[in-house]
Amino acid sequence: MSKIVALMPTRGLIFTKSEVALEQEMLVNNQLPWILRTDNKPIPDCRNILVESALKTPATHFLLVDDDVIIPEGGLKTMIDADEDIVFIDYPMHYDDGRWANMGTATYDEWLPGDDYKDKPVAWAGLGCALIKREVFETLEKPWFARYQKAFVRGDKGKMNFKEGKDVEMGGGGEDTYFFLKAREAGFTIKPIHDMTCGHARLLRVVTTFSEGKYQKQHKVVVNNKIDKPYR
Repeated sequence: MSKIVALMPTRGLIFTKSEVALEQEMLVNNQLPWILRTDNKPIPDCRNILVESALKTPATHFLLVDDDVIIPEGGLKTMIDADEDIVFIDYPMHYDDGRWANMGTATYDEWLPGDDYKDKPVAWAGLGCALIKREVFETLEKPWFARYQKAFVRGDKGKMNFKEGKDVEMGGGGEDTYFFLKAREAGFTIKPIHDMTCGHARLLRVVTTFSEGKYQKQHKVVVNNKIDKPYR
């Protein structure tokens, strides 16, 4: 039986819906809600710290889940049943208008805009909801995550051609691109769950004082779980 530990990087806030969904998914799959967290560090650093800690446990699988991502009901079982090295459920970016609206985090190789992407190989994706086998991290060299952006152009039939010497170190992200490219190069299998989407929560208003008398809804949180297109 799989032993799963959840790894959640946080920026000091955890959305209740994210926490409840994670705990429920673990419990219904006979997993203790075993969750490791970090607080208020750059996300790439958080992920490295969490994996380092998780490797000291007997867990067979690491569930990477962000503090603002809501796992859909049945999502964890579906990822377990897929039995691939890396399985993920995509989620939309925060943007709700313009060309980024309802855009997922996954980028696909051998794909052109307008084509169906669901049978295309994954180049990289967000790590907000990913189930990864322990041996992936035991095999890959450290750091597993780094602030990184890989420049590329699409060639014939959408094939990704990476530009040499164009890697860009990013201030606080890009670690997902770095991880997936390393995993692909090492030959690990990557499986997206196309018929499910995670919710992505966003805090629009923070209330730091509470009104006396009649209760009024406090913090304003919106959740988007719609994906119309992959990321570029």
